[in-house]
Amino acid sequence: MHWIYGRRLGDTLIDPTNGFGMLRLIAALSVVFSHSFYLRTHLTASEPLFTATGFTLGQHAVHVFFVVSGLLVTASLVRTPTLTGYLSARVLRIFPALAVCTILTAFVLGPAVTSLPITAYLTSSEPVLYVLKTVGLATGHAPLPGVFDTNPVAGEINIPVWTLKYELICYLALAGLAVAGVFRSWAATTFVVGVIVVAYVVPHLAGPNAAAGPASALGSLSRLGLCFTAGMLAFILRNSLRIGLLAPAVAALAYVLARGTGLESTALIVLTTFLSLAVASIPFGRLADWTRETDISYGTYIYGWPVMQLMLFLFPGIGQLQLFALTLALLIPAAYLSWRFVEKPALSLKRRPQRPQTSALRQKITAPRPPIAPEAVERLDENGEPLPPPPSRRRIQAALRTSPQGRLRLARS
Repeated sequence: MHWIYGRRLGDTLIDPTNGFGMLRLIAALSVVFSHSFYLRTHLTASEPLFTATGFTLGQHAVHVFFVVSGLLVTASLVRTPTLTGYLSARVLRIFPALAVCTILTAFVLGPAVTSLPITAYLTSSEPVLYVLKTVGLATGHAPLPGVFDTNPVAGEINIPVWTLKYELICYLALAGLAVAGVFRSWAATTFVVGVIVVAYVVPHLAGPNAAAGPASALGSLSRLGLCFTAGMLAFILRNSLRIGLLAPAVAALAYVLARGTGLESTALIVLTTFLSLAVASIPFGRLADWTRETDISYGTYIYGWPVMQLMLFLFPGIGQLQLFALTLALLIPAAYLSWRFVEKPALSLKRRPQRPQTSALRQKITAPRPPIAPEAVERLDENGEPLPPPPSRRRIQAALRTSPQGRLRLARS
């Protein structure tokens, strides 16, 4: 019966064969596959899942990304002793690879496919503005002069990067909640989660034309923020939350019952969360080892759109499945090179303290029984060598009743 109830999420997180790496890669490939419909036809409705659920496969995959991010980034917050360490890790994960991708797109791909003369392209201010706007997360619609103008989705260079600004907002919000001391109290944590849920549910109950409706920027923030919060909440409950067949089945039933109501989208996000955790609980063995050591999911995500646009530029009459296959043939090597020569070296720059620190961040998330508490850190001496465990209370009391030599040995320990 264990497969019905499943094992605790906390046990899955510490299992080196867990499927979180595979889940991220599957989600990234799902985004690319979904875009092969839209880029080929310029019709969102051409994507099969859109008419069934109201979201494309790519949007579902983005929801999965934010759920997994909420879970793993919260775990990173717990492990990181300083706020600067946490923020630098997040910056190093997003921006170096994005900057390289954007520069290559603007100054290598752009000149190769532009309909303008090369000199006109290079003397234009748009390539520089494209880099600044994209790396600055201002927009995913920044144009390049004469690039992909004849494609079905004309002039769109790399739309998917629009989600990265919401990812960064979630990172900053999580850090802000920790610094504010929210995670020291179950009541405060529950209140914040409740506010986020209400902020998403109320506009859907009010109807699609509400000011914060699903199509608006505020609607996107509330939707992706709810996905991130679901992952965060899963981490908080990791030692009591069991992921087997039962949890996704109950979530699926709730979604079926909510169909056609204002709660449908919320129930779908809950179902996405449990399905994501269920997939991540699968022991993928060697595949898990490979995706942990070689994480090409981010590179697949940020290079997928421009590579597919390039394939459509070179082969205008190509079919949808052929487009996807041809894109993968170029995309997977590009994503690997991004990981090997940009992302992995950038992540190696993360500052790793040589000894434990009692920082403001740790103090803000520590309480007698907090919802989020920092993990235990190995005690090190001034030379970086492990220290023996501190003496127990019984040993201290016994030593105080003995000779001065015994008290001296206790003090030295």
